[in-house]
Amino acid sequence: MRLNGRASWGVILIVIGVVFLMDSAGMLNVGELVTMFWPVILVLWGAWLIMRKKPDAREEVPGSGPLADIGIGRRSEETSDGHVNFSNLFGDIRSRIISRSFTGGKLSTVFGDVEADLSAATFAAGEQGLKLDTVFGRTRVLLPHDIAYSVTGDAVMGKVSVAGVNKGGFFPALDFATAGYREAPRRIRIDASTVFGEVVVTQLTGREHA
Repeated sequence: MRLNGRASWGVILIVIGVVFLMDSAGMLNVGELVTMFWPVILVLWGAWLIMRKKPDAREEVPGSGPLADIGIGRRSEETSDGHVNFSNLFGDIRSRIISRSFTGGKLSTVFGDVEADLSAATFAAGEQGLKLDTVFGRTRVLLPHDIAYSVTGDAVMGKVSVAGVNKGGFFPALDFATAGYREAPRRIRIDASTVFGEVVVTQLTGREHA
């Protein structure tokens, strides 16, 4: 069963509710759990802030960090693969996709931004799916001017921006599809989510493409 970002947060809230019910029934001590683990979360977040490097605007595709293969540090690649599947723990994921037959995939990190530049990609026939997730950071997708697309974008606290429409605050969410999406011979379904951050989906105009 496929869960989109909104459904995933629904499951998380259900789990949290069950945990508090167990606490009320005396089966679990939530106070002790919070006391034990919240410093770890702060340490991890602080480590990410130290390690994170703002990309140089002069670099079209900045190189990956030395520990990217084990999920630490910035991971940035240009790929012609038809399917992408990159994950990280600390650091941004930036993928410039130049595939001639893109079939979708998944990009995710915990502490960092997730960006997919599809402006130079050609899509396989039919509907393709791309999922982007982060906990602390921004998810961003750049699309070519001639592709039909749909978006399910959501956050717990932050901002969602799709096709010039913006929603912000707590639990912002947007569902969007270009005109004629279902009938388009090539189309992409984007599921983008963050916990604390921003979701941005942008499509190039014909002038920008030229």
